[in-house]
Amino acid sequence: MKRNVIISLILAAVTVSCGKAEQPVASSAVPLSVDVSSGDVMAARSPISGTALPVSRSIVMAAYYNAPGGGGSNYFSGRIFSYHSGTTWQLSSAYWPLAGSLDMLGYSLADASHVSSVIWGGNNAASVTMTLADNSGNQDDLVVGGASALTSASKAITFRHAETMLAFTAYTDVAYNASSNTGVTVTGLTVNGAYHSGTVSCTRSGSAVSFFWSSLGSSAAALSLPSLSSTDLGVSAAALAGTPGLILPAQSAVAFTVYYTLHCGRDGLGGAIDKSMSYTHTPAGSWSAGTKYTYCLYITNSGVTVNLADAFAWTDGIEIGDDFVWE
Repeated sequence: MKRNVIISLILAAVTVSCGKAEQPVASSAVPLSVDVSSGDVMAARSPISGTALPVSRSIVMAAYYNAPGGGGSNYFSGRIFSYHSGTTWQLSSAYWPLAGSLDMLGYSLADASHVSSVIWGGNNAASVTMTLADNSGNQDDLVVGGASALTSASKAITFRHAETMLAFTAYTDVAYNASSNTGVTVTGLTVNGAYHSGTVSCTRSGSAVSFFWSSLGSSAAALSLPSLSSTDLGVSAAALAGTPGLILPAQSAVAFTVYYTLHCGRDGLGGAIDKSMSYTHTPAGSWSAGTKYTYCLYITNSGVTVNLADAFAWTDGIEIGDDFVWE
């Protein structure tokens, strides 16, 4: 599912070094602006859910000016659009050019400090390379979008997830029963040896943005799912409690380990008989940018079976994946 973003840029006096290119003449009457639709979102540093950009986020944008007679020049780079009101994000002190159009490329994070470096291309709206800082295992949900030949009458920009997301569901054959102390409780899950920082190059062609991950940073022996709570399993697959998933740079798949307790009834004095268990699974293939991988765990007294339930483009709802378009 796609979500469209209409970006409202409000800019007031832009200084542009055009060299020999035709210099854009800004209109003081038509502010650069974008309107972003509303919707439900997760908490900070969680994946964006729904079609809205959280109002706590900003958009870092670059624009390239296309002159009416051909040629052009960089209009601005790294300018910050902040939430203004309603569905509008704005950049103070800039306006749409009176003639010609703008190509745009931008990104958004919950916390700008999660990017340690940003390098815009020579045509600053054509490419940007970012290095994600080490975020203790779980990355920010980086979204990147761009469009070409925008005018004050046409301002839609498509944003896409630049990273990969891992999610997990689990179920069993006999639902947990506290009275009899039977069933299964998942107590933890770790992803073993995954890269959690690195450099991504984002290239725009028209409104499409492609991602190339390189120079993957440090790896960790065991990245735990953020905010995971102990989950008593039922007989239908359900998400593990307290966590929407783990966000990582795109990379080759690595093993993950689930930790769980088998509840085996009670002894003659009524005490619980429990066994602490673990199981490690190594998925095949790679985890691609913009894709959510949902692994389903079936855990019983006989062992653990793991299936890749879904590998969908990261969009809204249960299957967060595919193109991320604000609309």
